[in-house]
Amino acid sequence: MDVTAESFPNDILGLLIHISEAEFVSFDLELSGIPSRLPNRKPRGAGRLTLEDRYAETKEGADRYQILQVGLTCVKFDYMANKYVLRPYNIDISPLLHERLDFEREVTFQSGACSFLLGCGFDLGAPFARGVPYLSRDEAERAKKLAYDRIDKKNVIEDLQLKDTDTESLDFVRRCRDAISAWQKSASTALDITTSTGLPNATASNTNATASNTNATASNTNATASNTNATASNTNATASYTNATASNTNATASNTISRFEKRLVHQLVRAEFPDAVAVGRNDCIRILPFDAAREADNVRRIKTRVKEQIARQTGFRWIFEALVGGDVNADLLHILRSNGPSDHRDRFDRALARLKKNRPVLVGHNMFTDIVYLYRTFVGPLPDTLDAFNGRLHELAPRIVDTKYLATHDEGDLNASPTLEEIARGLQKQQLPTTVTHEDHGKYNELEAFHEAGYDSLLTATIMLRLAAKLGAERSEPTESIEDTTVRPAKPALGGEASEGGISLAQGPLASNFPAGRDRVQTPIAVAPGSTLTARKNRRAKRKNNAKTEEQTRHRFATKTVFEKLRELSVADAAASGSEEEEGEGEELDHDTLHANGNRRGQGQGQGEDDDGTRPTGTWADEEYVQDETGWVPIQTRARAEMEFIPHFSSSFWHGFGNRLRVFGTEERELSIAPWPAQHA
Repeated sequence: MDVTAESFPNDILGLLIHISEAEFVSFDLELSGIPSRLPNRKPRGAGRLTLEDRYAETKEGADRYQILQVGLTCVKFDYMANKYVLRPYNIDISPLLHERLDFEREVTFQSGACSFLLGCGFDLGAPFARGVPYLSRDEAERAKKLAYDRIDKKNVIEDLQLKDTDTESLDFVRRCRDAISAWQKSASTALDITTSTGLPNATASNTNATASNTNATASNTNATASNTNATASNTNATASYTNATASNTNATASNTISRFEKRLVHQLVRAEFPDAVAVGRNDCIRILPFDAAREADNVRRIKTRVKEQIARQTGFRWIFEALVGGDVNADLLHILRSNGPSDHRDRFDRALARLKKNRPVLVGHNMFTDIVYLYRTFVGPLPDTLDAFNGRLHELAPRIVDTKYLATHDEGDLNASPTLEEIARGLQKQQLPTTVTHEDHGKYNELEAFHEAGYDSLLTATIMLRLAAKLGAERSEPTESIEDTTVRPAKPALGGEASEGGISLAQGPLASNFPAGRDRVQTPIAVAPGSTLTARKNRRAKRKNNAKTEEQTRHRFATKTVFEKLRELSVADAAASGSEEEEGEGEELDHDTLHANGNRRGQGQGQGEDDDGTRPTGTWADEEYVQDETGWVPIQTRARAEMEFIPHFSSSFWHGFGNRLRVFGTEERELSIAPWPAQHA
């Protein structure tokens, strides 16, 4: 699914929901430049770089270049369909600042990276034309501080110093001072200051323009009266109209106030008129009496508008916050003007609640460079050392899996470094685990789009599932926290348009067996062993079968009323009265249980009476509820295949494979970020 700046307000709810429900999310990035080709790069020595050197090199690249595209694939297991459901997203990222903020951003491209992307069919104009905007955490705080300082007038503005030779500027200040002083003595509620304020010829220009229009009308009259001179008169009339229009244009232009003049007016009001305020407009400066309550309310409204501007510009970073357990603005849908269904706010709130409890595992392929760029783009400046970066990264994403490490964990120092495509093709014939691309995300069902971020993230997710399941089976790791034998309800015939296997690699899409709407995780139904049924349940079932009447037969397919159920109960009790297997209501007795007088309960006694013929003191409310199992059918059970699941993320398997990144070309060859957390973080 492609997400653009236009569709983002309506797509963000689905993204947050799917991330909150995902077991893991795979990602991929497309960049405007890579660190290995930095300009003025220092020549390498004879040996390999250390991890610290590689981090310093990657940090420099991330400080210079931008992310152009992000691919995300949300993965979760559907217990009804017995398949992993994959939802790939392809999102262009715009480096432009769409909202008016108090700072700018530089955008840098590397010629080699551009040539490579163009060769892969990448549209370099897409990020600028339809990309989703973003602000890093650091940029958002900076934008807020700059705007609030400006609104609260905390920034000291130096006064302009005019020289004696600046006669026009001095004259403008004098005219504005006189106009403001005269306004304060009048009953007018506001004064608009323009360039022509205080000039006597400003009114004269308008008068001349009106006179020109009058002359033009007179010329037209003369033209009508005189046929001989009609052409000449019309020509003169047109010229008069043109001159009149020019006069009006010049009059309007003369009223336009420049930025320099605006600054002079603000400086004048601030220095000489403390009981007035100057409010900037596009074509003037409006002077108003000072009102403390109005000014405070105005400040609140401006700050609210600034926060909304920052929230809109934050854009894709809200998705990043969902991935790393950060805070997502609770009013985001309102700010983005999302036009979702009637319950979209409720679904949004539930997604945020799940995100606080469920931080999905972050999966990438050869992800060292990508994870550094991701931090720099959406968090802020990178730490100076690799150790400091590892600590910050582990706080954000405590569980990370690199599929490159999974694929090469047991290879030596002469590794051929297989590409994402090569690894995917090598695992193409592996049948388990079963994967399916959700039918709403079927862009790649019949399309190979290598080096498109969404497609590469889908490949990464598929590789993760197959490699993890394979390695887990080889190490006999538990694949799930549920038992091997579970109960599944009988499924209807499946259908749909989803892509089986999740990827298409030159062989076309496989047939789909995944039904629409079958992707919700369901709690497995526990097995009720037949041998554990009590004797009382068997007796009750037999009693009901023997007590059927013609009335019940006629109502077999009708909904029974309370009175019919009571009548059936009384008939059943009467039919079974005196039976050797019958026992007192509300008691759980074996057949051989005897009363104190040696008689079996129910022999020689009235129904519902004790041995002495009296009614029991208990009531119907004291009876234990017994589930009516009439009409129940056995539920089919199935044994789980060995590789049907990947190892559970709480298993010991991930202590050896999680939080380890493959970094070829370095002396260490791999980076261990931090120990895999024992519990979900």
